Amino acid sequence: MSNGQIELAIVKRVDDDSLGYANVEGRSLSFTAETIENYRGQAFADLGVVEGATVGLVRNDQGTITAIFPPPPEEEVKDGAGGMVSRGLFESPQAEDVPPQFNRPVSTGSQGELHPEAGATDTIRPGRALPKKTRDFGMLIDTTQLQAGDLLLTRDTSGSSWITNGIADVQNRIGYGRPDAQWVHAAMYLGDGANVVEATIDGLFAGGNVRITHLDDYCDGSNILRFRRSSFITQERQGWLVCIRALSRLGKPYSIGRALKAWWDVRVGGAVAYRPDEKNILSDGVVCSTLYADSFNRALRLSLGEDNGICVPAWFSATNEFVDVNVRWLQIA
Repeated sequence: MSNGQIELAIVKRVDDDSLGYANVEGRSLSFTAETIENYRGQAFADLGVVEGATVGLVRNDQGTITAIFPPPPEEEVKDGAGGMVSRGLFESPQAEDVPPQFNRPVSTGSQGELHPEAGATDTIRPGRALPKKTRDFGMLIDTTQLQAGDLLLTRDTSGSSWITNGIADVQNRIGYGRPDAQWVHAAMYLGDGANVVEATIDGLFAGGNVRITHLDDYCDGSNILRFRRSSFITQERQGWLVCIRALSRLGKPYSIGRALKAWWDVRVGGAVAYRPDEKNILSDGVVCSTLYADSFNRALRLSLGEDNGICVPAWFSATNEFVDVNVRWLQIA
């Protein structure tokens, strides 16, 4: 497309008055506050940029939204009988203008899995105390190949957790193959050789939040790990920006209610990921994969995931927008 061309789009989700998603040509693209015309620190709603609103937008040659034009006030016009009716200056796109094909990934296979039984490639003498379960396991993650902003996907080895089994089942039912649906959690590596930031749950009644977790906690023999890197992060600075965006949400509660609603909508309501009228199953909630996607989209002005910027761990497994990073174990000396 050419620069400067104004297109019409429907706002699909607004998050914290700093990030939004608009549906354009069948894909949901993100926009930030500074791209909105006449933005001066107002709430998005004050400018009419709310879910369901029709806005004008401009994209650059890379497909990134560079400008959002809020819907102008409605004007009154005469109908055919001489009466007055209200009509917005931005007419909503018709159904045929918003085709239902979304950026549905095709699985590239899990080439970078790190299993507990895999042998160590070298030794390490950590200069710190380790959790007992980590020292008993006897190995740590070799982080030398990792960069800030890398994605960590996990699945447990036992298959006995009803929570993780439920997530895998929901992901499979909404349209992902079992090799991708089995990945049930996503976190972001912070580039310090030690930690990830994640939205995680302690239990159904205990709740959860966005927090920093040490990689030692994943070194206990109960997790299969997979590290992936976005092909759009080409500079170290970009990875750090994504991390900073995620860290700005530390302490924000994990949306258990939204997660349970997703389970109910899929199991009882038959929701699927590829139908545009049923893709709000996790909107407004902070869960592990949307923490990563929203932070990425805020930092880089790009858009990851399914419609509304919502994605699940299975999306991160299946997409070819990420590549696997080979990571190995180090034996604790």
